[in-house]
Amino acid sequence: MGPPPPEPFPDEIVEEILVRVAPDDPASLARAAASSKPWCRIVTAPAFRTRFLGLHRGPPPLLGFLCDLKGPVTARFVPTSTFRPPRAHHRGFRPHDARHGRVLLRPHPSHHAAFGLVVWDPVTDERTKLPRPPLFASTWRAAVLCAAAADGTCDHLDCHRGPFIVVYVLDHHREGILTCVYSSEAGTWSKPVYDGHRRILRNFLSGERGALAKNALHFMIGNENSILRCDLRTLKMSVIHLPRLHSDRRLTPPVPIMLTTMEDGRLGFAVVEGSRFCLWSIDDREFGWLLVKVIDLKKLLPLDASSTANPRLLGFAEGVGVIFLSVGNEIFTVDLKSTLVNKVYEGSGVTGIIPYMTLCTPVMGVPSTDDGSGAGGSTDQWSCVASGLRSQGK
Repeated sequence: MGPPPPEPFPDEIVEEILVRVAPDDPASLARAAASSKPWCRIVTAPAFRTRFLGLHRGPPPLLGFLCDLKGPVTARFVPTSTFRPPRAHHRGFRPHDARHGRVLLRPHPSHHAAFGLVVWDPVTDERTKLPRPPLFASTWRAAVLCAAAADGTCDHLDCHRGPFIVVYVLDHHREGILTCVYSSEAGTWSKPVYDGHRRILRNFLSGERGALAKNALHFMIGNENSILRCDLRTLKMSVIHLPRLHSDRRLTPPVPIMLTTMEDGRLGFAVVEGSRFCLWSIDDREFGWLLVKVIDLKKLLPLDASSTANPRLLGFAEGVGVIFLSVGNEIFTVDLKSTLVNKVYEGSGVTGIIPYMTLCTPVMGVPSTDDGSGAGGSTDQWSCVASGLRSQGK
């Protein structure tokens, strides 16, 4: 007769271990929940999620990014963590924005007949197709936000399951600059709010992703060193001028300037000038700009000394200080604090990158009250094999 089986760890010990799983490793929590019914109850309990969110406060981790791929046009999710969404490819769509745990996809081509923005939650795979806005123009930008972004009452750690808004800004050929907001709670667009900056913005919004800073959205103005600022509380517009740069925005294609949110909440922007990465921040009084960081990319990236091509800035993961750069067909991330470089993708046809950041834990139905420890059985017998477990990585 063999020795008796070891006693299972007390639930308190299991919780103390699992709550310390790194936030960029959601697959470990998913595997723990799948291993046994008692562990599933621990990981999916509201109290565990509350503790996990409290312990890992700070910017949400970078879980991956969406590539904008040509021929055929496809938005592809590329993981940089153990997170694996249920759906990695969205054919016929381009990634437009991502924030507060959601991704905004736009169809291609973006003409009126094909207009149909889609908001996608990569964790639950829920997709919400938005109706057409009241007006349409060929030059427009949009951003997806937590519904509480305008009043600053949310820390955005656990809001991707709550209501959201989509802010849509366009330059109409007759009406000028206008903004309207889609609300997931109402399921409709608001009435357009008009502004008088049409003549100033003769080369309106460029392709770079916008930034949220101090309750305002910011978008680059195409072929100009200027930023359009949209106050989320009033939807009023203003223009912010950038400092004189060595880079020329009049080039075709224009030199990318990535807007971002600095750690203190102020607006910032990044640009690659030659082989130098430069990070600027608006000053305390918001009257000017400060150059806060310069990195020589020749010391970090595999640049061919005989090549005239410079690294191209593709994206900025705001909050975590990670930039995306392309060198030929290779894409690298650079951590601005540690200068750690990682190769994250190789392939042609990448026209843009949208980083995806959120804090993800399994949230599933409550399992049966059976105390058995086995994880087998059908989904009818054990509801823990629900959407949250899709975050398992291989």
